[in-house]
Amino acid sequence: MSQNQHSTRTTQRPTDRSSERAREPQHRFPKAMIILASIVAVLGFALIMIYPAAKEYYISTRERDQLQAEYDAVTARNNEMQGNVDALNTVEGVEDQARTDLGWTQPGEVSVEVTTLDPDTAHGAMPDEVAPGSVEAPESWLTRFLDKLFGLD
Repeated sequence: MSQNQHSTRTTQRPTDRSSERAREPQHRFPKAMIILASIVAVLGFALIMIYPAAKEYYISTRERDQLQAEYDAVTARNNEMQGNVDALNTVEGVEDQARTDLGWTQPGEVSVEVTTLDPDTAHGAMPDEVAPGSVEAPESWLTRFLDKLFGLD
């Protein structure tokens, strides 16, 4: 090699990496903020889109729970009535009903009537029917919270 060629070469100096990093703009913080803001925006949009369907589902679930509670009350009433019918299908049941309702007695018996102050608590008191909405659906802290969230009273 000739000396002319050698002198035209440039030598590279080793660079200090820390000085290069100091000169580079820091893009990590703004990128992270943009990503975070994008995630929040997508989640917010998803919640706005899902809320009406969730509200409708919750309302139908509460109505189902209400109807189930009414059904359970009607079933209990029917079972009690069936017990009364079964009792009236026996001789002893007919005699007991005649004593209770009509005051009839067998020869040698004495009839005594004891009354209560509240006629609804009397023996055999059973509602004539289970009206819609007369039975409360079961509630918990979650249903109270969700009722407020979805605007139910």
